[in-house]
Amino acid sequence: MKKSFLAVLLMIGLVVPAFCETLEVVGKAGYGVNAKIDGSGGLTMDVDSPFVLGAEGYMYLLPSVGIGAGISNVFDSKVKNPAGVKIGMTNIYVSVKPKIGFIADVYLLGQFGYGLVRVSDVEKVDSGIYWGAGAGIELMSWIVEVVYSNNKMTVKPGPSDPAFDVTHSMVTLNVGYKFAI
Repeated sequence: MKKSFLAVLLMIGLVVPAFCETLEVVGKAGYGVNAKIDGSGGLTMDVDSPFVLGAEGYMYLLPSVGIGAGISNVFDSKVKNPAGVKIGMTNIYVSVKPKIGFIADVYLLGQFGYGLVRVSDVEKVDSGIYWGAGAGIELMSWIVEVVYSNNKMTVKPGPSDPAFDVTHSMVTLNVGYKFAI
C-alpha cells in the first residue's frame, strides 16, 4: 500500500509540472515582530523577535493561482518571562498563493503544515500544527511579505509538572527573491 501511494505521488510530481504555466522558487529572510506565547489558563509570555529563513516552490496551473510547498526556520529566541528559556521552530507546509493585483503583482498567502518545535530548559515538548496567512507584493522578482503565523505545541516544563497546550504566534516581515523557471 505504501509503495503504491509513493508511486502515485512520484507520478504526480513528475507529470504535473509539465502542465504548469510557471514554476517558481522563492528564497526569503524575515524578522518576527510581536512574538508571544499564549497558554492555557490565560498564560501569556512575550518572546524576543526572531530571525526567519525560508524557501518555497510554487506551480501555477492557472496564471493567477500558485500551489506549492515550503520550509521555514524560526531561529531560537528568548522567552522574556522565564529566564533562560529559548524557543525556535522549523515549519514544513503546503501553500496557496492567489494573485489579486491588477497594477502590481499583489498576492495573498495561505500556509498549513507541521511545526517542529525546539524549546530549551523543559522536560518535553510535542510539536504540532502550523498555519500562516498573509499578503505580499512582487517588484521585479523581489518580494515583500507580511505573514501572521501560529504554531501549536504541548509543553511539559518539569518531571512533576503537568503538560499544557501552548500557542506561539507572531507577525513576520519577509524580503526575498523569486526565481521563475
